[in-house]
Amino acid sequence: MSVKSLRTQLFGAIAMVLVAAIALGSSTFAWFASNTTVKATGMEVRTKVSDNLLIAPVEVTATAKADENAFTTMYVKQYDALLEPVSTVDGVSYFYNLTSNTQADGEAISKLIYEAYNPADTSDFETNYNATGAIGYVDYAFNIKATNADLSSAKNISVTELKLTYGGASKTENEKAFRAAFFVNDMGVDGETASTAPTTTSLFSIVKPLGAVNFLADNAVNGTNTRTTVSKKDTALTLASVPAKGTKYIKVVVRLWLEGEDKTCRNDMFADLTDKWALDLTCELTDATGQTNIGQEYTASKIEIPLSTTPAAEATVIAGRNYYKLGTTSYYTDDTSKTALSATSRIYTVDANNKFVQDITNKVTLTTP
Repeated sequence: MSVKSLRTQLFGAIAMVLVAAIALGSSTFAWFASNTTVKATGMEVRTKVSDNLLIAPVEVTATAKADENAFTTMYVKQYDALLEPVSTVDGVSYFYNLTSNTQADGEAISKLIYEAYNPADTSDFETNYNATGAIGYVDYAFNIKATNADLSSAKNISVTELKLTYGGASKTENEKAFRAAFFVNDMGVDGETASTAPTTTSLFSIVKPLGAVNFLADNAVNGTNTRTTVSKKDTALTLASVPAKGTKYIKVVVRLWLEGEDKTCRNDMFADLTDKWALDLTCELTDATGQTNIGQEYTASKIEIPLSTTPAAEATVIAGRNYYKLGTTSYYTDDTSKTALSATSRIYTVDANNKFVQDITNKVTLTTP
């Protein structure tokens, strides 16, 4: 064999090794969602309200409030929609992975090839997932009318329960791929104030099930080839404040989707789990702040922590944020500039591995020792 022939074969072998190395490196970040078996074909959303609140269904695009006769104490809507995984950082612009960019096991070949989801024309999305009628998200819109009878203090319209179930039971692992974006517009004391911005661009919060984790920390897809941090993630769902002796109307849109960047968004988690999902919301007029995760339930019994509790000097750092332990208790605060808790302090729990943080401020009572 000639020297030239040997060189040709050698260069070919090197090229093949480089291609293999690139393929392995680019599949580090997986997208397990490019399979038509990862889907949700039905979703029921149930919202109930407490005393001094009323709820009424409205169209997503509506700027005027619902007719007064439409307000009641509960609103239930059933969706017969085929949800396929998408990804977003702001609840507005969504992207999905191409099946042509997917290995046999469902893992993405490259983490840098995404397509923009177009809700007005889902034909490409359906073709990609080989699923007629597939969509990326569903919207659930309603008005809330709040009447604050308190003569001296403002009250919050808060989501005090936010629970996801499958067939009436919790699916701890399977449910983690779900996400909900809340969009909130203040419609004023008479409900006639037009939205200052289109309702579905005024992001209030993106919430996820407790313990849900994306492949790359809190990042999701923010373009055809980029991931960035999710906006307003896990912001407390304290939707609006109602002044003393006041009335207020708000419009809320809850947008639900399967987050393709979630580590549990894969076939073995969603096999045969398709059409029995339900999201339960409870809204109350209360002094409490709202829930920050899907899966939390409000409880009237609260943990008592003395106002004099001094945060520990050494901080637990999670996602670049400091959490200070409260004395010898298992609770934490992020009051970095305080020598003791105050009436406005926020309280958290931190898991044993110092990875997940839960805001439990609405379940805590700060008491004078």
